[in-house]
Amino acid sequence: MKRIIELIKYSIFGGLTTAINLALFAILELAGMNYILASSISYVVAVVINYFFNKQYVFSTAKKSKKESRTQFIKFLSMRFISLGIENALLYLLVSVIGIQVYVAKITLSIVIILLTYVANKRIIFKKHEENT
Repeated sequence: MKRIIELIKYSIFGGLTTAINLALFAILELAGMNYILASSISYVVAVVINYFFNKQYVFSTAKKSKKESRTQFIKFLSMRFISLGIENALLYLLVSVIGIQVYVAKITLSIVIILLTYVANKRIIFKKHEENT
């Protein structure tokens, strides 16, 4: 049951940060910014917000020292910058090479990235130490 609740929370907060990501992307892209730069900026803003949601509400990890929290945040950012690189490379491929409409490509990739980062967040970033019970 805890996993289902966690997945529901991740979906809610992930949906909220995805909406922020997509809205900011649309604003920047419609204002004339290059779609890759707009994607990068909107992604970074959403990632910072998402970290705090995940830490506080989704994965509810035990209190950590400042050093542990900093290490966790660095792991989170590292994983997210890797996913940003993957997303931008695929966005370029889909839009500039294949010719898919930019918003269709961005939304599709956002869904894929959400699923992949959930697994990474759960198993690597916000991993709970197993207790022997």
